[in-house]
Amino acid sequence: MMRVFNLRKKNAFKSIKKGVSIFTALKDRNDHLKEVISTWIMNSNVNEIVVVDWSSTTSLVSELSNIKSKKVKIIRIEGQTRWLQTKAFNVGARFTSFNKLLKLDSDIILKNNFFEKNILRRGIFYTGNWQIARNENETHLNGQVYVFRKDFFKVNGYNEFLFWYGYDDTDFYKRLQLSGIKRFNLDIETLEHVPHENRTRLKSNEMNYLSLINDSERASLSILRNRFLVENMECWSKRYKMLDYDIIEQNDNVIICKIVDKSVPHIHKSLLIESELVSIKDRLVQLNQKFDNSIIHSKPNDELIKIYLDVCKSMKLS
Repeated sequence: MMRVFNLRKKNAFKSIKKGVSIFTALKDRNDHLKEVISTWIMNSNVNEIVVVDWSSTTSLVSELSNIKSKKVKIIRIEGQTRWLQTKAFNVGARFTSFNKLLKLDSDIILKNNFFEKNILRRGIFYTGNWQIARNENETHLNGQVYVFRKDFFKVNGYNEFLFWYGYDDTDFYKRLQLSGIKRFNLDIETLEHVPHENRTRLKSNEMNYLSLINDSERASLSILRNRFLVENMECWSKRYKMLDYDIIEQNDNVIICKIVDKSVPHIHKSLLIESELVSIKDRLVQLNQKFDNSIIHSKPNDELIKIYLDVCKSMKLS
């Protein structure tokens, strides 16, 4: 068994070359990736494509067996039942070997003119921006980012405290800006999101009131919950260690890994409870519902949830 390199070692960036690495991560989104990956491969500016397969039911190793491009490297993480987005993307970034990183979701089409329209220079990074989206589908470009590799690791990548959907990208962008890197919007004409449903994923232990609202509404609630945690926890930084893993098998373009540390960073139970209640309250505000702000403290949790579910039902969000 061979342990993967530790980014804190002095020689961690020794073999980094000039060029562009695309990295992505997914769990059971194979069809989306197969629809778009050819646009990544065909772009002559792309030197490498790192795909993290986070324990998909059908392994990407077999799904992408017909792709012969030497650009593609598949990192298969075994034995993970829960999708942990921030951890999965951080794993992908650590396997890249070029000095510019383009993080794309697995449902993003890369247009031929991307690198002509988005020129990466020192001291800046590019991101999608939901605020300039011309339609609902373009809001999903928000999570795409083009950044120097050294800047990505300067802020310790994505915040592994977050394990629900959403706000991880906003948190990452803010930390980059606080480190002195200037943010620019990606040209909206250079990427395209493939429309689909099911942004969020429910596990058996989450089949509660969340299963009674639609996917879009779950996403809105999840974003608010992650926002609360970011605002009420210590800033994610190099003080915290990224998820550890071992390489158990590898060949030219496939690397099989297992997680060494399966735990999620500790979040105090009381903060988790508060994050749930505050996210519901904030969502009710977003939905223009008037209520006594003291409700979050004066009523039992199940009563607040019932109020929220009644609103969702009346607004056809369930």
